Amino acid sequence: MMLHNEARNLLVQAFEKSHNAKQVAQDFQVSVSTVYHLAEKIRKSGTVDLRTHNSGRKRILSES
Repeated sequence: MMLHNEARNLLVQAFEKSHNAKQVAQDFQVSVSTVYHLAEKIRKSGTVDLRTHNSGRKRILSES
């Protein structure tokens, strides 16, 4: 199950408030490791928002 950005933020807030990863995981129906992963992600990058997919070959800007 993929969490949207709002749910990710709520999950991290709940974990920061309670420090009970097991209960937060049950409440949001995710694994305990997901709770720890998102908490670590917000600590390192400041956000838990999903990244946009910017990979692949770049477009040619001008025709020669």
